[in-house]
Amino acid sequence: HVKRVLDLGMQTVMFPMVDSVADAKAVVSACRYPPAGRRGLATGGIRASGWGMDTKGYLAGLADRQLIMCQIETPGGLNAVEEIAAVDGVDLLFVGPNDLSASLGHFGDQDHPDVRAAIDRIVKAAKAKGKFLGTVPTKQRDAKALFAAGFDLVVSGSDVALLREAAVAHVKANKAPS
Repeated sequence: HVKRVLDLGMQTVMFPMVDSVADAKAVVSACRYPPAGRRGLATGGIRASGWGMDTKGYLAGLADRQLIMCQIETPGGLNAVEEIAAVDGVDLLFVGPNDLSASLGHFGDQDHPDVRAAIDRIVKAAKAKGKFLGTVPTKQRDAKALFAAGFDLVVSGSDVALLREAAVAHVKANKAPS
């Protein structure tokens, strides 16, 4: 599945629930051509290379254009976060506070002290290895607070949530008086 997405031309891929250094290495290997990985090479017929019209340009510096993100959102990922951060080719550690809180026994409480301590550990591991760091806001930490805390990427809304909020606001604004 990863090969198909990359062959379409996507340069950023996020992998959920990376639980071990073996998972992180497999992720990178799936994204890289040999000898650095095991991705199949069929550049003559893929969209990413202009259907073979610019194979040389496509391959030149490809690893530098890719952004490989590993989500840390389970006790396994947390226990191995320092080793995951050290994997060459992992560019960004993404904290999944919803799944992390649930997997740590604090379902729905992304700001629980145990979850915050886990997130702090992930931040420390990412920064120690020079990796980028991403997450989503929680009730107690908005995007500004997260950027101030050292996060490089904060996904503060999804297309579905933004559309839903706009639709609700529109209905409220145009509701018949009661």
